[in-house]
Amino acid sequence: MRSYKLLLTRTIKQHNLRSDNMPKNLALKIAIIESGRSQIETAHAAGLHESQLSHLVNGHRVPSDAERKALARVLKRKPAQLFPEEAIAS
Repeated sequence: MRSYKLLLTRTIKQHNLRSDNMPKNLALKIAIIESGRSQIETAHAAGLHESQLSHLVNGHRVPSDAERKALARVLKRKPAQLFPEEAIAS
């Protein structure tokens, strides 16, 4: 968990990111990379089609509660850690 926070913090600082210019779902992308699974493997483990996960990762679609929970389970994170921008909005 600590390495995840460190990687996310380092990425944000390195690219001078703020909430108004942060790429969509950066935390989700980092969690998938850190899991060691491919995006396809992550999708299948979460019960999603790979295109569904691709749309979520690229910010083209907002995840349902069920998708948030499934991805959090597979990636061993809390939903708010994977989708922090949505936690702030709600």
